[in-house]
Amino acid sequence: MLDEEDLVYFLHIPKTAGTSLVNILENQFNYNCIYRETIYPELFKNFPSNLSDYKLIRGHFGYWITKLLTKKPIILTMLRNPREQIISLFNHQLRAFKKGDKYSLIKKNHKNITDVLKDPKLILNFRNHHIRHLTLDIDVPRRTNSLREDNHEVMKTLRPKLNSNSQGELLEIAKDRLKNLTFFGLTEKFEETLQLLYYTFAWYPVRTVPKLNINPNKSEENLSSETEDLIQKYTKEDQELYEFAEPIFESRYSEMIKALKDQYYEPKHDEIDFNDAIYEMLEKYYLEKKREKTKYSKNISYSFEKQMIGLGWHSREQINENVCRWSGPETKSEIYFPLSNEVDLKIKITILNQIASDVLKSLELYVNNHNIELKLKSQKRMWVGGKTCLEATISKSFISQGKFTCLTFRVNRTKSPLISNILLRDTRKIGLLFSKIEMFPL
Repeated sequence: MLDEEDLVYFLHIPKTAGTSLVNILENQFNYNCIYRETIYPELFKNFPSNLSDYKLIRGHFGYWITKLLTKKPIILTMLRNPREQIISLFNHQLRAFKKGDKYSLIKKNHKNITDVLKDPKLILNFRNHHIRHLTLDIDVPRRTNSLREDNHEVMKTLRPKLNSNSQGELLEIAKDRLKNLTFFGLTEKFEETLQLLYYTFAWYPVRTVPKLNINPNKSEENLSSETEDLIQKYTKEDQELYEFAEPIFESRYSEMIKALKDQYYEPKHDEIDFNDAIYEMLEKYYLEKKREKTKYSKNISYSFEKQMIGLGWHSREQINENVCRWSGPETKSEIYFPLSNEVDLKIKITILNQIASDVLKSLELYVNNHNIELKLKSQKRMWVGGKTCLEATISKSFISQGKFTCLTFRVNRTKSPLISNILLRDTRKIGLLFSKIEMFPL
């Protein structure tokens, strides 16, 4: 469990399903407690007065960012089969190049991954990518002004530091750091990773998490023997690190399963799906750990800058004074609240925008799987500071005391915003922009 003063750093190794995990991590913290930048060029441009004031830092910074912090962070990361990771990394960089991304490493003369792996200027960025992120150390000035003034000089120190140790020496450093991390997961065991994450920090176990930032055109890679040899050569130590990590992960996972079964096992668990049983036990574990902090209430005023238990939502964004969330990418979005079942409740939902008028009209609300009739309370012009307010009545019979109540919002479809696709390359599939949810006694 996290303490109030803890700082969490998600060391995001690219193309390891980290974006999907970030969505879960962000939900655990209030919006203003999360550091927004995720790559180190932007970090140096917008360096805050005290990076350690944040509760969550997540990005492709590598291990060295810990030198900028005034307190020891709780570090999390994800690992992936090195062969699949390096192929995915190349494809991601290639897509970025085609979109004109200034941070893409790919150049015009790089037609395929073989060209990249033969380029001596690029191989440092692709070789043993896991180890690179876990061992990168640089000497950086601590003063904020100095960081801003010496940005180019600081950036120059990154690459020479990479070559100061042999790959074998870096492997040993990475192993030592990895085994001492509070948490790490494996892309190939994503559901088990989520379960272990929820258990490690006593977070509410949300069962289904959308996979984000995935190449929609992914297909099986048929690579030449030359390319396979190059990949093996330049991920050799990464593969050793992955093989080192697997038994550690399996041991932690097994210990979790034993602890859950010892405390929460019921005979009915033998009759249901294994993962269903684990999530039931994880929920009981959460409710017990958070018993003193969980207050079941008949008055809820929830705005989306707050931490959230739920799924089917995009990351928060600030629009004028409002912090909001778009529903999506699927047509179902869920959010959980500790509601009291003492009396019937009225719910009021504020929506600031819609991807299309038919999507708003199609909105349905379910409370613990019971359909609730929504009524339009008021509506102002959308897109330009407008909003829609909807209301409904929740019967107390739909609410279970001592358990979290699930509100499910369903729409007929989600889609990408065409204007944004042209100007911002926004490929998200979105539905409705939610701003606030309020519940109070009738």
